[in-house]
Amino acid sequence: MEPDPFRLLEHDLHANTPKGKVFRVAAPVKATVLRDEEYRKRDFGGGEELFFQGVREGKGGRLIFEFTPCDAADWTQVEFLEAEIGQAIVGAAAWLEEAFGMPLAKARKHYAARARTEAEEAAVQAQEETTRTYSANRDWGAW
Repeated sequence: MEPDPFRLLEHDLHANTPKGKVFRVAAPVKATVLRDEEYRKRDFGGGEELFFQGVREGKGGRLIFEFTPCDAADWTQVEFLEAEIGQAIVGAAAWLEEAFGMPLAKARKHYAARARTEAEEAAVQAQEETTRTYSANRDWGAW
């Protein structure tokens, strides 16, 4: 099975984001919220506090960052697209750069290359294992 660059990125983001870290909405922004099991657009005034919940891959491979409210709210989750996160969340660019060790755009390319490298290494290991298996079997090819 070929390594998925998104899963590698997701793992590192979770591993390098402190549990309970509070994020703030930067300025007035419209975002998608999950409310009563339905996704809706909602206006945020800025200053709302959120906890990072996760990241998922949306249509076209775009990242969707998911947050939950710190305080009671009439919605359970808010989502920001990869293109919006830098303007929507205070310090998002610095947070992502710290989590990945590089800016998000560079990280996407890095994780894609890393996944290709891991897939190539796995293919080489599988080939070596096959070679070892057949070379160790002295009856191989003896009809």
